[in-house]
Amino acid sequence: MVTLYPLDGSGKKSKGKFPCGRETSSAEGKLIKFPNDVVCDSCVIQLIWDTSVGARQHMCADIELLNG
Repeated sequence: MVTLYPLDGSGKKSKGKFPCGRETSSAEGKLIKFPNDVVCDSCVIQLIWDTSVGARQHMCADIELLNG
């Protein structure tokens, strides 16, 4: 398992935790880049979100990475 951090540098000093965008919009996001040498035909990306009210949400997605 590899931990990736957002490109804006958030989360590195706080053991992977960082605030979501918190802008007025219907979607929030962070840009994360996979290393160029990572290739897999059946991978899972997992996000664990500790909400501001103390709840924890787990989200997963199946992904495919081809040709760096």
